[in-house]
Amino acid sequence: PMPTALLMHSGILYAVRCILALPNCRWSPRQTPLARKVHTRKQDSGYPGRQTPLARARSTSLPASLLPPMSLSVAVIGTGAGGLVTLRELLKEGHQATAFEQAEDVGGVWVYTEETETDPLGRDTGRRQVHSSMYAGLRTNLPREVMGFGHYPFTTTFPGSADPRQFPTHDEVRRYLAAYAAEFGLEPHIRFDSRVTQVRQEEASTGEAGAPPRWRVSTASSKSQAGAGVAKQEERQETFDAVVVCSGHFSQPKVPQLPGVESFPGQLFHSHNYRHASDFAGQRVVLLGAAASGSDIALELLGTAKWVYLSARSFSNPLTGEPQAAAVHSDDEAEHASTGAAQRHVTKVSCISALHPDGSVELADGTLLPNIDTVLLCTGYSYTYPFLEPGHVTVDDVRVRPLYKHLFPPADAPRLSFVGLCFKIAPFIQSELQARWIARSLSGRARALPSVEEMERDVQAFDAALEAEGIPPRFTHRCQGEYQWKLNRSYSEAAQGPIVGSWREEVFNATGKLRTDFPETYRNVGVGGGDKWALAAAAEAQALSEWEEGGRKPLGE
Repeated sequence: PMPTALLMHSGILYAVRCILALPNCRWSPRQTPLARKVHTRKQDSGYPGRQTPLARARSTSLPASLLPPMSLSVAVIGTGAGGLVTLRELLKEGHQATAFEQAEDVGGVWVYTEETETDPLGRDTGRRQVHSSMYAGLRTNLPREVMGFGHYPFTTTFPGSADPRQFPTHDEVRRYLAAYAAEFGLEPHIRFDSRVTQVRQEEASTGEAGAPPRWRVSTASSKSQAGAGVAKQEERQETFDAVVVCSGHFSQPKVPQLPGVESFPGQLFHSHNYRHASDFAGQRVVLLGAAASGSDIALELLGTAKWVYLSARSFSNPLTGEPQAAAVHSDDEAEHASTGAAQRHVTKVSCISALHPDGSVELADGTLLPNIDTVLLCTGYSYTYPFLEPGHVTVDDVRVRPLYKHLFPPADAPRLSFVGLCFKIAPFIQSELQARWIARSLSGRARALPSVEEMERDVQAFDAALEAEGIPPRFTHRCQGEYQWKLNRSYSEAAQGPIVGSWREEVFNATGKLRTDFPETYRNVGVGGGDKWALAAAAEAQALSEWEEGGRKPLGE
């Protein structure tokens, strides 16, 4: 081994060369092990007494690309799409990352199960809870080309692929996520059967004056006692420098208050517990909520149920949010009764105002729908973080506050963050860009975050703009339209990483138009130019690979 004195001498020479900005001075992780140790855990934006790597760069006139990245211990909660890509980005950035997954496999909400909850409305806190909201016949509402991650395209040739369609089944997505985890060697960094029960902030230990707080993560696993078959909770506690919450937001049903619920004789449950159309054979069904789930399940029930009503405040394209008239693609039951013709299109009606003991459903326009067998609530989901101690974020009317750019609680940034809260988007690529910004903020290779006060003002200004436009709080994280792509670009720029291609926006918008024109068959019609998009995805993956092979150096310095 090299003598200590020589190591110190080499480090001093390297520092002098960098300060003099010699042309041949280039940092490599393998060149400066001593510097890496010196700088480990010496950063955090937003905490007094700690210089970020970018601040150090300014003080020495060095670009961030010549500074060794910080390596922190980071807990990732959940291994759905957002959790997996976050784990990968953290590892690629040099962090010591551990993911906690309550199930026995990766995939999160994409892991289908026939099991449903004991409370069909999801209101009983003591109910048997099921994480997945998948139903048996679900297919993606986005083509696979735009569904995939930037650095791992969703092709038809990944290991285990079994559904080559452009809009594949949920099981194909699960297989893709499993292949992704295998491709990047993520499983050794995942603790399966580990449900996070508490995340608590701890002050820095004595002797670390000015150091940012750390995070105590408590987990529980269910192991069967040998020979007894009785579940025993095994608890564990660990401390981390940072926590990234990737637990998803499609598991806690949001249930509206409907007058007459208790006396309604028919079935009443949330779409979270819907699995098969055959369960409603011969029934008259009303679905409340015309977003993605409501629209798709209503179509699946056609031809199985006796009659299908889709009830909503207003109707819009579930993908783009563009308003649509209720009369479009809507059948009139009375007209069909006179001709004996079968229902060909879902009947769209106004919002439910009350349920009655005689089995009728009253609508906001005064119409009564008689003899309803089932009311299926497709009313969305609530954000919930029961493991997180109070004081960091609040969940109010289905929004999480305060969050800077939908990611960072200002007072805790970047040591606490959230991935995947936005909806009406292409989710996987946005999660990737969010994860990259988080990972590089923790390592010090992203742009320095604004001050706590500046981030708080940004959140307040964003909320005020929504209110001024008449947008209710429940749409705070609805990032549809141009805002989605603007947000994605801002994530890339803040991370000082590559910006993804505009081709994704083209595919997304083309899919929205296709869904408007062919709402019942768009998945089978397909978005044209599939080969073109596949080539674009491959080129994007190649560019990202080259950036990573080059050391993931900050761009735009």
